[in-house]
Amino acid sequence: MKYFYLLIIFLLPALPGLAQKKNTAIIDSYLSVLPGVATDTGKARIYTILSALYPTVNPDTGIIYGNMGLEIYKREHISKGMAKAYNSLGQNYFNKNDYPVSMQNYYAALKIYEDLSDTVDMAAVLGNIGGIYNEQKDYAKALAKDSTALSYYIRLKNKKGIARNLGNMGVVYDNMQKYDSALKYYSRAIQVDKESGDLADVAKNHSNMAGAYYNLGDLNMAVTYNDSALKIYEKIGDKKSLAINYVNLGAFLVEVAKMDKTKVQPNHIIAATKEENLANALKYLEQSIKEAEAIGFQQGLVAARETLYDVYMLKKDYKLALENYIQKTDIIQNIMDADTKVKITKMETQREKELLDKQIQISELKKANEQKLSLIWAGVSIVLIVVVIIILRSLYFQLNSNKQLAKEKKKHLERIRVQSSILMEVAFTQSHEIRGPVSTIMGLSELFNYDDMSDPNNKVLMEGINSVSHRLDKVITELVNKENQLKNESAAEDMTEEGSKA
Repeated sequence: MKYFYLLIIFLLPALPGLAQKKNTAIIDSYLSVLPGVATDTGKARIYTILSALYPTVNPDTGIIYGNMGLEIYKREHISKGMAKAYNSLGQNYFNKNDYPVSMQNYYAALKIYEDLSDTVDMAAVLGNIGGIYNEQKDYAKALAKDSTALSYYIRLKNKKGIARNLGNMGVVYDNMQKYDSALKYYSRAIQVDKESGDLADVAKNHSNMAGAYYNLGDLNMAVTYNDSALKIYEKIGDKKSLAINYVNLGAFLVEVAKMDKTKVQPNHIIAATKEENLANALKYLEQSIKEAEAIGFQQGLVAARETLYDVYMLKKDYKLALENYIQKTDIIQNIMDADTKVKITKMETQREKELLDKQIQISELKKANEQKLSLIWAGVSIVLIVVVIIILRSLYFQLNSNKQLAKEKKKHLERIRVQSSILMEVAFTQSHEIRGPVSTIMGLSELFNYDDMSDPNNKVLMEGINSVSHRLDKVITELVNKENQLKNESAAEDMTEEGSKA
């Protein structure tokens, strides 16, 4: 007969209110809201919570979510979020029995919490590290970590943390086979649990005390504490723990049935005769099977059938003993088949993880390419804008230049027209108004009597020449004025052009 003795060690999650148990309803609720979360930090928070929910459901999936949350928190430089992600990863690797990797993640979380002076979460992670050392049978280090965590909880007056760590230290001493020390820590934990009203932890520590007393050979105390744990589990409706404790009570009574009557005193559980104790054992074992079947607790069914085999062997009912033995082996085979399915599922999960990692890499590469493309388009756009500005500027100056040239051309044409008009007037004056007086002067001078200067006609001729000369002088003065006007207009226009160029 094998006593189905369960040492319960509590690993406190750093995320408050999240129990390490299968809770698909909570997981499904978070998965349902995940697609509607817009921000990366919001997604990281849900990834980390999911990771903390998965250790006893599917730690491989929990590791995927933990790493997804951690990656975002690292990118956003959110220290508290990184610590939570590391802690949840540690929980998942712990449930995979990968203690070295679990330890690495817990210590990474602890370092961040120390930097943040976050004593509450430091204590929680120290308790988790103590749990790993306990599994590795390094009990000295386990006790050291649990003691440090306990000192933090005492300083914080955190009763749940105090009770939890006292219970953990009791488990370590139990594993060291120092049962008297284990009982002292369990008792202290129960006292604190009662003060805080945590009935579930009271029951778990009573169960552990029953185991310690069993190992000390004190079956009276073992059944007493086992019975008190049963009453609490019935009150809070914990079927799995009920199944375990019913098996243990049955096992205790089988042991009593094997022992000398003088070594065990009858009490409210232990009967006076072997037959009565075996009958009571059957009653408790049947109740254990009922509770285990209700929740599909296969390991509990194995323990119950194994103990029933011992009961019927002691009763010499070999047929029923054989039936229970066969049923036990069938359940074990079913468990092995289920384990095979779990391994296949884990392989599929690993493949999904690889695909998810590949999708993440593709997504990151796509995002990087989009950023590069955006930069290229921004550069091209800037170049195009510059080119357009240059072209528009050139066109602007070209249009202004054309306008200026057209204006200047118009001025030049007008100037040429004016000059042509003036020149035509000069030419007309030269051909008509100058030649006439000159011809008159020449004709009168030929009539001048040079031989007889006193000739009275000479006076008339000279008066005529004088009159014509005055008229010629007037014409020449007008020609000079027109020439000066032409020169002045040209000079003014040249100065205007130089000013506009400057």
